[in-house]
Amino acid sequence: MELDKLSWLLVLCYINNTRCQSKKIKQTNLFSSEFDYNMSKIRVACATIICENEKILLVKENKEIAKDKYSLPCGKLEFGEEIIKCAIREAREETGLEVKILKCVGVYQRPASKEDTNTIFFVFEGVPVSGKVTISEDHPEIKYFSIKEIEKIEKEGNLRIKITLPAIKDFLAGQEISLEKIKPIY
Repeated sequence: MELDKLSWLLVLCYINNTRCQSKKIKQTNLFSSEFDYNMSKIRVACATIICENEKILLVKENKEIAKDKYSLPCGKLEFGEEIIKCAIREAREETGLEVKILKCVGVYQRPASKEDTNTIFFVFEGVPVSGKVTISEDHPEIKYFSIKEIEKIEKEGNLRIKITLPAIKDFLAGQEISLEKIKPIY
C-alpha cells in the first residue's frame, strides 16, 4: 500500500471512530474534550531493523509495563520531529549506535494495546555508521538474534510489540517503501 493511501486510510479510520466503536463510546466532535482524550491515545512510533550477518538486533526492555520483553529499537515520535529522525534518535538512545536509514520496511498498526493506545509504527532498515552497542538501565541486554531465535522468543510471549515479527519477516522478504514517499512538509 502506498504511504499516501495509508495516510488517508488512517485519517478515515479515526473520523469513522473505529476505536470508539470498538470501545462502545459515542462518536465525538472535533471540539470536545473527549476528542482530545481519544487523540492523546493515538501514537506514532518508529522502529529500526538493524541486521548483521543475517541476525536482527533486539533490545530487552526494563520498564515495568514491558519488563524482560524484547523489541526492535523503537519509540514515540516527538512533537515537531520528522519520522526518519525519530528512527535514528531511538536507535541511538536505545543501542548506542548511530544509524543511517536505508528504507522503510512498512507501516503497521496496533489498534489496541496493554497501554490503551492505538499506535502506528513506521519500521525502517538502518545500518550502523558509528558508535558501539551500549547497554543501559532501560535496556540491560542488546543482542543480535536469528529469525529462528526471534520466532522462539515470540512463541514464548517475550516480544513486547506484536508487529515485531511480521515487520522482520517483511524485511527479510525484501518489502520496501521508498524513503522518497516520506516527506516532511513545513
